[in-house]
Order: sequence, then C-alpha cells, then structure tokens
Amino acid sequence: MQLQFLTPQNGACLCNRAGTPTDAGLVITVSVRADSEALSVCGQPARPADGVFTAEVVLTKGKNTLTATTREGEVATVSVWYLPAATNRFRISLDDNIRFLADIAAHKDTYQSVFENPYLALLRRLHGEYGAKFHANLFYQTEDGSFTLADMPDTFREEWRANADWLRFSFHARAEFPDAPYLTDDGTGIARDLAAVRREILRFAGEEAYAAADTTLHWGACTAAGAGALYEAGVRHVAGFFNPDRFGNPGPVSYQLTREALPTLLAHGIYYEEASALFYVKIDVILNAGTREGLRQELDAAWESAPARGCFEALMHEQYFYEDYRRYLPDFEARLRVALDFAGEKGLTAAFLSDLTA
Repeated sequence: MQLQFLTPQNGACLCNRAGTPTDAGLVITVSVRADSEALSVCGQPARPADGVFTAEVVLTKGKNTLTATTREGEVATVSVWYLPAATNRFRISLDDNIRFLADIAAHKDTYQSVFENPYLALLRRLHGEYGAKFHANLFYQTEDGSFTLADMPDTFREEWRANADWLRFSFHARAEFPDAPYLTDDGTGIARDLAAVRREILRFAGEEAYAAADTTLHWGACTAAGAGALYEAGVRHVAGFFNPDRFGNPGPVSYQLTREALPTLLAHGIYYEEASALFYVKIDVILNAGTREGLRQELDAAWESAPARGCFEALMHEQYFYEDYRRYLPDFEARLRVALDFAGEKGLTAAFLSDLTA
C-alpha cells in the first residue's frame, strides 16, 4: 500500500512564512498520499481528496516528528524542523579570504586599527549604513605560502572581539589551490586544516570572532566522511549553491547531498540531513559572477520562486576586491550594495547561520 508524505518532506526546515505562527507554534497543512479510506496525522483525522489526505498540525520550535497512520495500520513518519528565527533573515558571506590578513600583518607596526585595511574599511562602512553582518571564511595560507595565519599578530585581538557582533571568521580550506580539495577526502584533511585555521583564529581574534558552527567549505564538495569531520569539529551549518544540473542532480557546491534532498532545500532554503546531522543553507547569488543588473534579478527570482523561504544569502569572494587580481571588479562595493538593498527592500534582517537555528 502506498503511503507517502507529500508536504512537508523529511528534513524540511520551516520558518513562519511556511504556515501560520501562533502562540502554540506554527500551524501548517500536511498532505499525505495513501491508498486507504481513512488516515490520521499525529492522531488527528485527515481529510481525503483523490487519494491525498490533508490535516493541520502545529509544529513547536525545533525538531518535530510527524506520523501518518492508515486505517489498516500502515505508518509513515517524517522529521521536520520549525525555525522561527529563520524568518526574514539575510546573510552575506565572504569566501577565499586571506589577503586582508596578510596586509594587516605587513602593517602591524603602523596600523592603529584593523579597519585601516581597505577591504575591512569597506565592510565596516556597509555595516554602519545597512546594519550588515559579514561572515568571512578563511584560507590558512596564501597561494604561494608566503603568509599563513600563524603569521597574523594578536595585537588587534580586542578589536576583533569588539566587532564580533557583525564580523566573524571560520574555516574555508588550507589554500585556494588545488580546486575541490576535499572532494574525495576521507575526513582527515578537513579535520587537519580546520584545526589549523581554528587554532589561529582563536589566538589572534578570540573566541567571540570565531564562528565555530558555521562555514562554507571551499568548492562545497566533500564525502560523507568529510561531512562527519565537519560535525566532529563543531560545525552545524554549511552554506552551498545546491543548484541542480539539467538532469536534476546536485550541481557544484552541493557537498554530498543527494538529488532527493534538493527540492526540499530549494523550497525552504534550509535542509537538515540526518546522516550528517548538519543544516545545509542555500546561497542564492554569487556577487562576483555575472552582471550587476543580473544579480538583483537572481535575488528577486529566489524571492518569487520560494514563497515559504525565510532566509536568503549572497556570497562574494575576497580576491575580486584587488586591482592586481586578473578578474578585478571595480564595482565590488556596488555589487555588495545590490544585495544589501534587496535585503532592505524585502524587510530582511542580518544574520549569521547559527542565528537561524537558535
């Protein structure tokens, strides 16, 4: 006998836009396909219509297990999450970061503040204007190895800590190359490199500035063992692109997720995978890709295509800030403003990934 939850799917992470928030929790409509004359959902009789049964249930904050039971005794369950804090939120993450730290280290005797660095000065200016928060994923070393995080002085530790309410750091990879460094890694490489980055962030910036639970892995590709290594290191939320290819399979920056997970993730922006115990969060637009006009179109399309979503994200790569980079973007700042203007117009507030599941 066929018995299947249609909505919500297992692993779905719902915010207030996915139902009706009440004092008791989030009221949602559950739909289940079943070859039966009668069915209950969470003990409540469901309404039949052409082989599909619907019922209203109330989700409480956190994980909820929903159970459908037919008159004949067949049972199906799904686990879904209600995340009220993921409602109307926006994040900007910054990948491939290392050069701004090398600059600060090179000027450790002349800079009175880390915000004398032009890249950080821009971020602070946008924070002041928009209330923006920035999450920067760090390499351990530059491409040529001439600078590593171990070379970063702890002179500015108190300043990092004082600004940790809007600027935080986490692990990305050991270096920019090779591409997709953890694609086949058994977890040992991730564990080694993450530990090195974490050790240095804690030393030079302090625990407050270290986003222990949040990251975007370089190239967003890993094995199940690699995902396990992230979890063991304290990571709980990872961001990725997750766009399916033309065959419906996970495209680049989709970690180890299967194609079955993609529709749920795309509909809600967050997906919880039980096997890895990680929350996966959708990145909507890469700000250094395409045209500036196209970026706003991508963000608007994400908003329109997923009315149940509550969190949206834009990603920028640090290297495009610098004039000596071969793909330098003179409108680097303007592209960030496209994303921030979008967030402001939609009434979204700045967040870190760990805020979404709080």
